[in-house]
Amino acid sequence: MPLSSGSLYGRYNGASIGFAFNTSNANNPNTLQAQDIVQVLTPGGNCIFQLTNSGIANINSAVKSSSQAVLIKVPMVITGYNSLPANPSAAQIWAAVTPLNYFGAQEDIIQITNDTAMNAVEGGGGGAIIFRLLYNGAVAYS
Repeated sequence: MPLSSGSLYGRYNGASIGFAFNTSNANNPNTLQAQDIVQVLTPGGNCIFQLTNSGIANINSAVKSSSQAVLIKVPMVITGYNSLPANPSAAQIWAAVTPLNYFGAQEDIIQITNDTAMNAVEGGGGGAIIFRLLYNGAVAYS
């Protein structure tokens, strides 16, 4: 899958997704541990899509969202939510949340880079993309 030219919610530095957001450091007093990185919320406040701090994408979580999302909490508009089937896939969720991106540029949602990595695609000296949450809600590791 080719690299997208950018990302909707940014490119972050870290050796892993957890370290990029400092959610894996048990000695950090400023961060609650094991926070989600990304959440998509239904109009009722339930979490319909989550990206955990370990890089796992879950869909259709029946739990009410907490305030524990490190990067983004994306609220769905009622029309987008009503367009979803009973058990939507991650792709259907992101098509409803970001239709212009999903059906257009297909930029990644987020990217994690490792500044010390060497990668021929990104050029020598670092900045290689090591994790991507793709436009369709899938995760990709490099």
